[in-house]
Amino acid sequence: MKHLQIAKWIMIVTGFWTFKKEYFTKQQHLFYRAYGIIMQLYFSCFIGALCVGLKAVQDNIQLIDAIGLLIFCSVMLIKIIICQRKSVRSIMNRIVDFDDESDTLTGKFRDIYLKNSRYNVIYGLSLFLVSAMCGVTLVFCDVAIYSYDMKRVKSGDLNSSDVRRPLPYHIWRPIDEKKHYYRAFLLDVLTATIGCTYNTATQIVYLSILTFILGQIKILQVKFEQMGAVCSRLGSEQERFMYLRSLIVEHQNIISFVKDLDENMKYLLFVEFTINPLQITCNLYEVLVFKVDGMFLFRVVLLLCMLIQMFTLTWHSNEIQVLGMAISQSVYDGEWYDLSEKFKQRLLIVMMRAQRPLTLAVGPFFILTNSTAVTSVKAAYSYLALLNNKRGD
Repeated sequence: MKHLQIAKWIMIVTGFWTFKKEYFTKQQHLFYRAYGIIMQLYFSCFIGALCVGLKAVQDNIQLIDAIGLLIFCSVMLIKIIICQRKSVRSIMNRIVDFDDESDTLTGKFRDIYLKNSRYNVIYGLSLFLVSAMCGVTLVFCDVAIYSYDMKRVKSGDLNSSDVRRPLPYHIWRPIDEKKHYYRAFLLDVLTATIGCTYNTATQIVYLSILTFILGQIKILQVKFEQMGAVCSRLGSEQERFMYLRSLIVEHQNIISFVKDLDENMKYLLFVEFTINPLQITCNLYEVLVFKVDGMFLFRVVLLLCMLIQMFTLTWHSNEIQVLGMAISQSVYDGEWYDLSEKFKQRLLIVMMRAQRPLTLAVGPFFILTNSTAVTSVKAAYSYLALLNNKRGD
C-alpha cells in the first residue's frame, strides 16, 4: 500500500497530477494537460456565473446560499492554483520517490510506513464520501421534494403554479433554463461532480503531505531510540559517527521539508482561515434561522464537511509540532550512556535543535495549531450573533 494511493487517483481525475515523462508520449501529456486546463476553466466560468447570478437573486435564503457557495468555490479555486505550483509538485514528487523506495523498509520502520499509508487512504476515502454526500444532497434533495410536490398536484392538494422545477445552483446561464431545463440540470450535476472532486483533491494533497511528515518523524524517533543498540554493533567510532550523521541528515531533511511546505502554503492557509468563519456563519445562519427546505440537508452536510476539514488540518499541523519536539526525548531514550563523550556532545546539539518546534504558519501572523480551529469557530459564533441582532432589529 502506497502513501499517495488514493490522493494520486483523485488528482489524476481532477487533471493536476504530474506524470513522469517516461510513462506517456509527449502528445498524451499535452492531451492530459489540456484536459486539466479545460476543467479549471469550466470551474472558473461557474464561479463567474455565480457572481453574475447574485444580481438576479431576490430571496434572502437563496442569496445567502449563493454567497456561501461563492466563497467556498473561490477558496477552492485558489487551492487548485497553488497545488499546481512547481514547488508544490516538487514536494509531492519527494513523497512519490519515497513511496517507490518503501519496499526497502523493514521491521518497525515498515510497520510505521504501512500504518501511516493506511491512515491516509482511509482519510482520503472518508473525505471523498463526505464531499460526495455534499454533491448528492445538493443535487437530489430538491428533486425529491419536487417529486413529492408533483404527487400532491396530481391529487389536487397543491396548485401546479406553486411548484417550480429545481436547479441546484442560482447562477446566470447563457440558455433559457425553463426551455432547456434538462440541459441546465445536467450541467449543474457536472459542476457539482467537479466541485466535489476538486474539494477532495485540494484537501487530500495537503493532508497527505502532513501525514507523510508525521510518518517521517515517527521513523526518525524509532531510529534514535534504537541508536544505542545499533552503535554497539558497529566496530569503530568512525562508523558510529557516520551513523549519527545519517540520522542528523534525516532530521535536517524533515526540517527543510516543513519549511518548504510552510513557504508554499502559509498564504493559502491565511485565506482559508480568514474566510472559514464566514463560510461557517453562512451555513449556521441558514440551518438555525431559515425554515427546513430542500437545501437544509445539504447545508448541514456542507457545514460538517467544513468543520471536519478544518479540525483535521489543524490537528495534523499541531501533531507535527508536538512530535517534532518529542525527537529530543527519543534521543534521550536511545541508550547513549555507553557512547563516547564526543558522541554525547553531538547528541546534545541534536536535542537542542529538536526543541525548536516544526511549525506551519497562517500567513505572517500566527501558527497553525488546534487553537486556530477553535478561534475560527468562536469568530463564526460572533458573526452569527451579530447577524441575529441585526435580524432582530
